[in-house]
Amino acid sequence: VTRRYKCRCCEKTFSRKSNSVISYSHFDMNVWEDFILLTLKGASLATCAKRCGINKNTAFAWRHKIMKALASDLDDKQLADIVEMDETFFRISYKGNHKKSKSFKMPRAPYMRGSDNRGEMKDRACVFCAVQRGVKSYAAVVCRGAITSEMLKNVIPPHVSPNSIVLTDGLHVYTKYFKNAPQVHRGIKAKTKGKGAYHINNINNFHARLKFFLAQYHGVSTKYLGNYIGMFAWLENARLLSISRENSTAKKMLEFGSFCPVREFSTWTRQPELAPAAKSA
Repeated sequence: VTRRYKCRCCEKTFSRKSNSVISYSHFDMNVWEDFILLTLKGASLATCAKRCGINKNTAFAWRHKIMKALASDLDDKQLADIVEMDETFFRISYKGNHKKSKSFKMPRAPYMRGSDNRGEMKDRACVFCAVQRGVKSYAAVVCRGAITSEMLKNVIPPHVSPNSIVLTDGLHVYTKYFKNAPQVHRGIKAKTKGKGAYHINNINNFHARLKFFLAQYHGVSTKYLGNYIGMFAWLENARLLSISRENSTAKKMLEFGSFCPVREFSTWTRQPELAPAAKSA
């Protein structure tokens, strides 16, 4: 029996499940714990569905409910001290838009196998990444194409402390933004590779691990890219090193995170939700 509580102010009742990823779910808590552990370990949808005794479509919805909760947990995190930041790019994918769709049309020419037609920068999704050394990290899909200094105004202030020392590459966009920003900025040129504590090796390693993580899913649609990146950044922060810690993480996962109805995944736009291609500054 699930114990319910009553608010003295609004007199509404709630339980520990309310507003969590398992809200309105009729499955046992043990099934959710097993599914969360399999998801964190990168198991396929077929494996998750078989081991948990659920339908594959249900497994897809559960995976994204979990990922969205993990990604939303990063919004409250703020990086401080020495912070390395840089952006990386992923080719925009319309995977999942063609099946059972009579109205979708590919907005670009197809990439022919074996040719040099790799697409322009406007056909790539920009992912902004930042790492506080040895503590935590942040990553999010920002726009289509190259990032601009105006876009940085919406990304850096909520997630980077004003008292931080920020290390970036020599991109002029960062130099332009940090002229009027409270953080101390150090641009690392590619030829020098930095000296002493001033380097961007950690963010480069973060990018490599991110791309390796996404490769195991064999192609991620751009409209779901933010969820996968959010889960990766959360895993980087959690540093799951032992089975016991994974179990406690699964139990904690059941109680935090915003409720996301299943119908939301069927109503997501078929076009990637990205800002227009950035104009050259």
